[in-house]
Amino acid sequence: MCVVSEDSSAQLDIEQTVIDLGRTPKKLSDVFARWAYAVLSRSPFAELRSLDDDRRVDIIEEVIIHFVSNQCRVLKKYSPQGGKFLSWFYCVARNKALDLLRSRAYQPSGVPLENGDRAGAVLGAEKDIHLMKLVWECIGQLREKCQVLLKLASEEYTPKEMTVALGLKSTDNQKVADDLRYCRKQLMALLDSRGVSGTDIFDDL
Repeated sequence: MCVVSEDSSAQLDIEQTVIDLGRTPKKLSDVFARWAYAVLSRSPFAELRSLDDDRRVDIIEEVIIHFVSNQCRVLKKYSPQGGKFLSWFYCVARNKALDLLRSRAYQPSGVPLENGDRAGAVLGAEKDIHLMKLVWECIGQLREKCQVLLKLASEEYTPKEMTVALGLKSTDNQKVADDLRYCRKQLMALLDSRGVSGTDIFDDL
């Protein structure tokens, strides 16, 4: 998904930078790492917001390393023909973060668990992570407009706030609300086809 709260010039700049610096991975990794860290720190995935600050930073840093390791191998896979860079970036970054969380069976900080409760807590966390990964995989199959609106909805934007974030006119508020409703129906249909009830996850979207 994409970070739509940035202005269009910032979106264009990072996309063009990735294209222009593709043959100079050292420069590309430096510029991209600063940009990605700022973006993911300002707007972390819903799955990361419940983590403590140190753990969240660890995951963000490992996500960035995923993009720039091996001479920016993953980052160089981006192609403008596949859509806007921000949409591609958010999709890849989220999937990597979910993989990291699942592989480590992360237990949120808080009240310590007794040994007998720990296994159940880990299994529950893995189930939630699997569900959210499935949701975002389905969102990634929708058209880009729906990806953007559903990402904003997951960040608890109202249709009015979405209109402002997207740089639209205030008269477009109702159209944005209608588009969001349509996108949710499309997502629910995809989830239903995967054996998941879409109505169970819409508190977060």
